[in-house]
Amino acid sequence: LLKANGEQVMVDTRVVRGNWNGQPAIFGVSRDITRQLQQEAALGDEMQFSDDLINSLPGIYFLIDQHGRMTRWNRHLAEITGHGDAEIGHMLGTDFFAGDDIPRIGSAIAEAFHSGEVSVEGALRQKDGSFVPHLFTARRAVIGGQPYIGGLGLDISAAKLAEAALAESNTLLRAIIDNTPQRVFWKDRNLRYLGCNPPFARDAGKNHPRELIGRDDHDMAWAAQAGLYQADDRRVMETGVGRIAYEEPQ
Repeated sequence: LLKANGEQVMVDTRVVRGNWNGQPAIFGVSRDITRQLQQEAALGDEMQFSDDLINSLPGIYFLIDQHGRMTRWNRHLAEITGHGDAEIGHMLGTDFFAGDDIPRIGSAIAEAFHSGEVSVEGALRQKDGSFVPHLFTARRAVIGGQPYIGGLGLDISAAKLAEAALAESNTLLRAIIDNTPQRVFWKDRNLRYLGCNPPFARDAGKNHPRELIGRDDHDMAWAAQAGLYQADDRRVMETGVGRIAYEEPQ
């Protein structure tokens, strides 16, 4: 609407047909909606910023209502699972999992609503049937007077592979230590045993290496030489210089 002073005003005009003094006429009402449009534009900018922000997060963003339904998510969820936005909009938070993960994730969702926050691991099921391990963290929030939980899911595939490789390496190392004929042991800085191999345990008069854990040389078969052994061990710890190819009484 162009005002007499040249200013333009956005209006919402409603026109109806009627009669005036026995003649056909139209009646109209115009309402200034400039402020409303400004608010809608600001809201649109805010929603766009919010969408851009959650889509830039390094993992999956999710918002779940008190019935367990997905109400908001970022593009990563659709990309990782292979489900389109239309499908996700009809899914529950537990629908992305299988097997024992379903009740565990369901319990985690309930715990988040109850206690306010939760952290849980689960294998996210992709549409092709494969799984991707994730670590999920979520917090409770109240939006429009209704409770929700929102949070992030981070892909921990690399960490799981590293854990498996480390476990395999430790198993191999332990097998080598246990089967070598040499005596092997390790201690903490208080000179208490943290572990040893079976030959060393037998020399100490024990049936199994675990019987040495937490004990020191005064508890072993060589208690009479404990002071000498501990002095040597302490010297190595303090100087950082090892003692190699030397004899000790036993």
